[in-house]
Amino acid sequence: MKFRKALCSVLVLLLLALQTAVVADPYIPEEMTIIKAADIGSQNISLDGVSKVSDISKLKSSNKKVATVSTFTYLDMVYIGISPKNPGKSTITFNYKYGGKTYKGKVKVTVLDYENPFKSIKIGSKNYSSRFRNQQRIEVDKALSGKLTINLKKGYTLQSLYSYNYKDGEDFQILSENKKIKIRKGHRLEINVLDENGAYRVFYIDVRE
Repeated sequence: MKFRKALCSVLVLLLLALQTAVVADPYIPEEMTIIKAADIGSQNISLDGVSKVSDISKLKSSNKKVATVSTFTYLDMVYIGISPKNPGKSTITFNYKYGGKTYKGKVKVTVLDYENPFKSIKIGSKNYSSRFRNQQRIEVDKALSGKLTINLKKGYTLQSLYSYNYKDGEDFQILSENKKIKIRKGHRLEINVLDENGAYRVFYIDVRE
């Protein structure tokens, strides 16, 4: 009998723990850095567990000259979209309903001007640096094959290199500079760079299917 009571107590505690986990509010980043580039419309915050756009209220940007905000849904997920306008800082604030409660969200946003960090980025003998003149993502038609060499402008540091299927993230590989690489059709080369302000800048070369 004592064993059954103890078991029931444990089950009750587990159920309470699960309920507590369910109503934990979604992850909201405290700070975001957004690069203003020709190919970037907005950077988005996904609100996991928020069921509909109407659950978001009092959404505003403290400086609309720097960034504007909007809400939308995609594949049954609710998002806040932050569109960069000009370099500077803005604070995004909003309320959102989740798990029967209302929470406050606050994100400090820094918008930076786009700059091409590459003096050269070669795969084999082909140099792609000029194609990053005003955008962070470029597309090519043929598979990429050859030694990858990257020469960055002053103030930039190469952080990491990856390749993967750009539709589902499969075939993920960590790459190294000054090594031979092969990027097949439907796959992406991702280049992560740190600038002198400590902000990450991400660049892509996509091979069309």
